[in-house]
Amino acid sequence: MAASVLARAAMAITSASALVLESGATGTHGASSKSSLEVAAEANAGSTGLGAGKGDLPRTVLTVFEQDGCGSNLTGYLITGNGLMWSDAKPGTARDLADCRARCDAARSCVGFTTRLPRHGKMQCNTYKGLVKKAAARAKSYAKCARGLRCLERGGFRGFHFSHEGTWKDGQKVENAKSISVCASFCHQDSSCVGFTFRHDRHAVNECFHFLNAANKEGPRRDMRATTYSRCDIVEDKAGSATPAKKPALPLNVLMINTSVHISCSGGYIISSKGWWWAEYDQVSQVADAQACMKKCESFQMCVSFVYRPMESNAECYLYKGLTPTVDTASVAYTRCSPDKRCPASSIAPSGWEFSHYGTWDGGSPLSDVTIKGCGMICMSDPRCAAVSWKRDGEVCRTFQFKAEASATPTPIAGAEGYSKCAVLDDEPQLRNPGSTSVQ
Repeated sequence: MAASVLARAAMAITSASALVLESGATGTHGASSKSSLEVAAEANAGSTGLGAGKGDLPRTVLTVFEQDGCGSNLTGYLITGNGLMWSDAKPGTARDLADCRARCDAARSCVGFTTRLPRHGKMQCNTYKGLVKKAAARAKSYAKCARGLRCLERGGFRGFHFSHEGTWKDGQKVENAKSISVCASFCHQDSSCVGFTFRHDRHAVNECFHFLNAANKEGPRRDMRATTYSRCDIVEDKAGSATPAKKPALPLNVLMINTSVHISCSGGYIISSKGWWWAEYDQVSQVADAQACMKKCESFQMCVSFVYRPMESNAECYLYKGLTPTVDTASVAYTRCSPDKRCPASSIAPSGWEFSHYGTWDGGSPLSDVTIKGCGMICMSDPRCAAVSWKRDGEVCRTFQFKAEASATPTPIAGAEGYSKCAVLDDEPQLRNPGSTSVQ
């Protein structure tokens, strides 16, 4: 039986070249609108990508609303400088735009990059280092807002948005700013100041710290072959939004579809999301169409899902690694129940778990002499744990940690489509003596 199940699973996965995409998914052209920042740029600064006055490159991740254009030209980024670049960029080269953004994404401190197309040779990829967060007691930090975008002001400090509890590295103490309003005002007047921290020490003495960037004070230089992008996060516009859509979870393993569920997996993939993207990808590239993106997932080790997003002249392809299943009729495997599902407890599993397949996954942390419900409870106590498997012989529990937190935090992105590998297996097993596995 195990051999036949494994054969069906392998056939479903390896036959992915027969993937049939929904209408419109195979095209390479998608809608791309200008952001409010770019519109303001054209009106105020000769299409530079900045508002009036000197160009300030954001040195933290921009927090913006969806209508501000985050992702309109590149998923997870916003154009902040058309024909502009700053002097503190770290130089490099890249194959294309996707390769350049991957370099920035891989660097913890990178908040943006400039691509430049020379007359000859490779694309130039220049990255910018931003502020690095640092823990600090009794401290609150605020970042200067970008011109041309709505500012998520909080605390009454015009031109600043609240960043986080704590501070950043390498701040300069401002001795004559004893109130938070004065601290903010001094930073606002200084073109090199990109943010401030205000705190009070154990003796209730107020302290103000400014975070300066010399390249921002100097201002950008014009280069019509250059385009600068800044990282951005989209926040929900609660004032004007209807009931928020349910956020899908990123598939962390090959989806095992039970025979009793009438869902087609004939092509080895199933569409798993529409209009969502996850920043914690494992590989990104530019592709011609969705079929090309699927083939990249097939050739990428441990890839279990991909997000395809068509743009104006090409398409983005994001690949995500996951758990690789193995089939074993003596074991049962469960994944954490999705937030939008109700997974009631059964005789062999605690609530909060969804049956995946007979078997387990590669790797995992084994524990012996653990009941199946105890196995689920152990995993539930660890927010990083995404799945469990349990084998009756020796009562072996395996827990699996894999992007559990990242899978629950997608970003809404127009035009994005997610696909997950799938395989068809038999229904959930019924253990012969379920009472022996229950926790008394």
